[in-house]
Amino acid sequence: MRSSEQNRHEHMMRILITTALLLAAAVSAGADPYAMALHRLAQAKTFAFGRIGRAAVISQGEKDYRVVLAGASPLAAFEKVFSTGTPEAKAYALVAIRKLDYNRFKTLADTVRDSKSEVDVTQGCERGPWSWALVVKDIDSGAYSR
Repeated sequence: MRSSEQNRHEHMMRILITTALLLAAAVSAGADPYAMALHRLAQAKTFAFGRIGRAAVISQGEKDYRVVLAGASPLAAFEKVFSTGTPEAKAYALVAIRKLDYNRFKTLADTVRDSKSEVDVTQGCERGPWSWALVVKDIDSGAYSR
């Protein structure tokens, strides 16, 4: 049989856990969607436009790209993503910068075009590493500018 002390302890733990969960939900609900999108975009793990995967969904990266592009200072935001983000985030940034300032795009694209690092790209149901040269060529051709 359980002691009343054990029951009271479990009850207090449930209250603390419930309070913590409610507080976390309240904080995340009040978070700035633009800031969250910018943060997620800078940490993108794959570069994907259009419907991908078996479920044919739009990637979180593309959704975040659209939010940042619609923001108050998209060029500055994407320049920051390009300077601090993952290779995949840099690719998203280059798409936007091409659209916003083609000359700046050319300058930034030249800094990665010959890089030995690769970009994880998802197209449809296929995912794999692409060379920067190929990614830059596709971006420059307007392949992602719909």
